[in-house]
Amino acid sequence: EQLGATIARINTVIFRMRLLNAFSSVTAKVVDSAVQLHQHFDSLATYLTESGFEYVTITIADDYRGVVETIYGRNVPPGWIQLSRHPLDSNDIDAFVARTGETLVLEGWDYRFNKQIYERFEHAKLARLFTPLIANRRTFGVLEAGCNRRSRARVLSEQNVSNIKRLAGAVAQQIYSSLPQVVLCDIAEAARDLVDGDSASIHVFSGNAPTFIAGAGRATPSFLREYAPRRPGGIGWESISEGRPLVISDPKQLAERNPGLYDVGVRAIAAF
Repeated sequence: EQLGATIARINTVIFRMRLLNAFSSVTAKVVDSAVQLHQHFDSLATYLTESGFEYVTITIADDYRGVVETIYGRNVPPGWIQLSRHPLDSNDIDAFVARTGETLVLEGWDYRFNKQIYERFEHAKLARLFTPLIANRRTFGVLEAGCNRRSRARVLSEQNVSNIKRLAGAVAQQIYSSLPQVVLCDIAEAARDLVDGDSASIHVFSGNAPTFIAGAGRATPSFLREYAPRRPGGIGWESISEGRPLVISDPKQLAERNPGLYDVGVRAIAAF
């Protein structure tokens, strides 16, 4: 009995140490990444506008929600950014670059442009560069910069385009590591590690719409798109509405509550 009690105390101490380490690393990264991300964006945009570009945008490909969306703009109207969200598998220009990893220089109309944005913000007057942001051997975003068509020969010269491609390659890893989605994945991984679970996911909502989703372990982007939080009836929404953690540890109860998850092998779930 004494040995059992001693082992239990040791396990408690170990768990508290793991918890403290997880909190410390996550807190530091959340604070640092938020500051660093804007610094990276601002430095990149400043360089490009000083080089003759009139505007700059950065669009991120979100595998968890299956969209590409613009999250940063310099000299860009808010309405432009608000309209710049498209399915990742669509013909939109940002989705195309995110899928193919190609660098494009376009002037005037192209079938991959959003017609509403193109006409509303007079993009017929622009020449534009689209180049991928690549980290860990995958394209996670698109850097777009444009200038008046009269300035194309100078601003979008072959040498300048080559320099910007190198610049995008140089800063991409730093941007990627500071993205909210990546930080949330680290938090999910810390949570999964604490309980030795098979998976963990984080869902951040604005009203009923998810703004950020991230997962760890078996909670892959495709899995979380297929088994998104359910409302009503989902344990996550119940946890939110009741303001407390909820656990389903009885496999039979889980099979009744969520047969889809049960059928793919899940036997217990907790929501915080």
